[in-house]
Amino acid sequence: MNQRSTYKLWAKYMILLERKVGEAISLFINGSESTIRIMQTHDNNVRISIDTPPEILVLKSETITPPGET
Repeated sequence: MNQRSTYKLWAKYMILLERKVGEAISLFINGSESTIRIMQTHDNNVRISIDTPPEILVLKSETITPPGET
């Protein structure tokens, strides 16, 4: 599968964006705006800030327990 085909496959499920340090992405969820800003990059790490209303729960994926597991 070439890169263009792979992108079309991904496009059905997600959006892939490139951002530079200082740039942001805004999300509008149920009438609330959340902003994700790229703060710093170093080697393979990216530091982001997430500005969101308190009713929006933000979790790191590694802290989520799948349903049925304890």
